[in-house]
Amino acid sequence: MLTTEVEKEYYIYLKEEKLIKEKIVLFKYNFRQSLPTKDAFSDYLILGSGDLYDILTYTNAIRKIDKKAYIVLNDLAKFLSFLQGGVMDNTIISNVVITNNIDSIWEYLKTSNAVLPRNTINLLGDSYNPKTLINEIHNYRISKGGRRGDKVLLSICIPSFNRGYRALQNVKYLLQSLYDEEIEVIISNNGTQNETKEYYEKINDIDDARLKYFAFEQNQGFAINCSKVCELASGKFILLISDEDLVDFNVLGSVMSNLYKFKESLAIMRTSSTTQSKPTVKFAQPGKDALLTFMLTSNYMSGIILNNQLLKKHKGIEYVKENLNNSVCYYYPHMFWEILLCQYGHVLGSDMVLIKEGEAEKTEVPTVGIGESELEIPYYASIEGRLEQHQGFCNIFKTLEVCTADNDLYRSMYLTLCVKTMLLTRLSINVFYKKINADIYELLERAFVFCAREEFYKNNINSDPIKYQNDLGVITRSYNQIKIQL
Repeated sequence: MLTTEVEKEYYIYLKEEKLIKEKIVLFKYNFRQSLPTKDAFSDYLILGSGDLYDILTYTNAIRKIDKKAYIVLNDLAKFLSFLQGGVMDNTIISNVVITNNIDSIWEYLKTSNAVLPRNTINLLGDSYNPKTLINEIHNYRISKGGRRGDKVLLSICIPSFNRGYRALQNVKYLLQSLYDEEIEVIISNNGTQNETKEYYEKINDIDDARLKYFAFEQNQGFAINCSKVCELASGKFILLISDEDLVDFNVLGSVMSNLYKFKESLAIMRTSSTTQSKPTVKFAQPGKDALLTFMLTSNYMSGIILNNQLLKKHKGIEYVKENLNNSVCYYYPHMFWEILLCQYGHVLGSDMVLIKEGEAEKTEVPTVGIGESELEIPYYASIEGRLEQHQGFCNIFKTLEVCTADNDLYRSMYLTLCVKTMLLTRLSINVFYKKINADIYELLERAFVFCAREEFYKNNINSDPIKYQNDLGVITRSYNQIKIQL
């Protein structure tokens, strides 16, 4: 490049031809507000002639969304001339790989764990479509010999029992994902012995390096099975889903982008489902903010995403396995994990509907008969079960570092729990107990009295009688509002 008398204005000089080809002015390029995007998580492939303006128009926008650009130029010498003598700041193209040979890009991607550039920007105007080559690389990466497996961002974990056909269909569906090095699919069969057992064997026979399959010989209970899929996970994050629910691939890319963007600070991401889960849309700070916003709101498991490293660092799996006598750990281990991790990182609540809920099937859980007719209902939905869960959460709260350090937060969490317990009691009454002509107001009062016990409060929450009276007022007002709605 030859300088002119005007700042940032140059001539391109072709040495071999001894010819001044054209005059260019640096950095007069447009800023693109949007990019042609097929997949929100994937990187970009740019096919160009070597024109600086065209390339920088896109690479600048790509850099701003923290993606990489693979650039294939048919006039590489022209583009490289802009780099001579520091004329162009290297940071402008710090997110790019440049070549004049597309085969070298494919060789690099085939042997690396980099995200595949499924977003293509073709500035040449020809009909070349790299989709076939990208798919070939993808197929190589998911083979046993081609997978590296050292850059998994998301482990999709499915604890399953007695639903082999649904599980098989779900696994087949998930393995259609265009992601390879970025995901893994983990399924644990909880000792199924019914007529669907053969379908689990078909899962085990699937030839895809992204799949991890485990089977217990006998049913270990939901909590142990849920813990097992988390133990097997090697991803930065763990997505828990039921075998009857599906991940929406149209949303997964955006979720993956958020996980990658906040990977250093995010403890939990709460996504939405079609009907059951609608978390608060918020980026909550660790500790009080996260706990009071999200705790006790994840009864529906599918769609919760946990930071794998934090879960294992703070021994969340071990706690569940060692406390199966706690109803929370036994029935809702993911809710404990959510509370635990809220202490140690940000929590992102999203309205992105990642989970497409499937038709619910009967789940084998402990049951109890109620009323003279001995109507059989899940034990966790009985009044006794609800009160046991209340006590279980209280026991968990006492172990949390954040509650030990901040009693006002501990009190707020307890009040939130009391409201939750009374709401769940009302739900059980409406769904089950009204069928047996029970005294519904007496049942709700039992939950209120249990939550409002003075001796328990002073021994476990706060011994100050004034604070007890204040909190009793809050519990009583909530009880009266819920009672009206029976």
